[in-house]
Amino acid sequence: MKKISLLILGLIAFYQFSFAQCSVTMSYTIGANGSVSYSAVAAPVSTKPCYYWNFYDGSSGYGSNVTHSFAANGAHMVCVTYIDSVSLCSSNACDTVLITNAGTAGCHTTFSSLNNDSLFSFTPTSWGGIAPYTYQWSVLDTVAGVVLYTGSAVNPSVVVPVNHYLAVTLYSTDSAGCVSSSRQVVALNWTQNNTACNALFTIFPDTVNTHKYYGYNYSTGTNLNYYWNWGDGSYDTTAYPTHAYATSGFYTVCLAVVSYSNSGCSDSVCINYFVNRMETKNAMRSIQIKAKNATGVQDIATANTSFSIAPNPASQSIIISELMNNTKSIQIFDLMGRKILEQTVTNKNAELINIADWNNGIYFIKAIGENGKVMNAKFIKE
Repeated sequence: MKKISLLILGLIAFYQFSFAQCSVTMSYTIGANGSVSYSAVAAPVSTKPCYYWNFYDGSSGYGSNVTHSFAANGAHMVCVTYIDSVSLCSSNACDTVLITNAGTAGCHTTFSSLNNDSLFSFTPTSWGGIAPYTYQWSVLDTVAGVVLYTGSAVNPSVVVPVNHYLAVTLYSTDSAGCVSSSRQVVALNWTQNNTACNALFTIFPDTVNTHKYYGYNYSTGTNLNYYWNWGDGSYDTTAYPTHAYATSGFYTVCLAVVSYSNSGCSDSVCINYFVNRMETKNAMRSIQIKAKNATGVQDIATANTSFSIAPNPASQSIIISELMNNTKSIQIFDLMGRKILEQTVTNKNAELINIADWNNGIYFIKAIGENGKVMNAKFIKE
């Protein structure tokens, strides 16, 4: 009889443990753009609670506090299931929320492109957010697989080779932190205006010295005469001039070329101050025009690359990997060919380089082997 009583007491204890009572309640707060913050409270309090949310739109969530964004307006039912992993009790609760502001994100952006022959410039348009806006661009030559520009210029410009086209991405951030983006394919079917003579140049800021700008003269033609207008009343007539401004600012720079040996053909191009405004605090004080690849750094489109750089673009550090077995050193140059760093390779599988204090811009890497063989690549500091 005593054994039977103990058995019954054990069964009662097991029944009470296995089917312990618990409950869960839920609440929510509706936010912007179809976003809802949910909170669940269970009783009694468990040391090992488990919350599972079902939003009935193909998505779910875990935890006592979750946030979910609904893509469509209307009434949406949401349920939470609570399980106490200690007592094994479970409970659920459901509620319906009415969404009326789905898909109404506060900030939007797009951009337009305009070309003067092969010089393409981009103009952003942002709305719905809180001004002022900041911008981050990525311009990729999809034929050459080369990043032509990445940075925060308001109106960047790039020179596009014939029969190439661009994948352009713009990220816009308003003063409240709202981010929007736009992606477009540009320069699909453009043709050169004048094949006999072609005036082309581009301008970009020095990666080391503020207020100093460089440019490449891409003009083509036979026996060209050059006429530069610096936008401050000054002029030059050489192919690769240097100019210093009396007052820092953002100037419209123009170049006209004339070839008297090609039936008097002529062409001109201007880059206005919006294009030159790479940084609002980096006003133009001097410009030096150079021949393409005059720095001695191999053009990245034809560089012999056999190693990888990650991440790229980067802001804090890069890891260079997959180097040649006999690589002995690495050299890094800025866009103007100045050596920024040289170091001996200690790990051919993962050479770490800290770039956190470097200026934003494009940098070139040379990996030099013991046999004199050189491999080149490029990365972007942002």
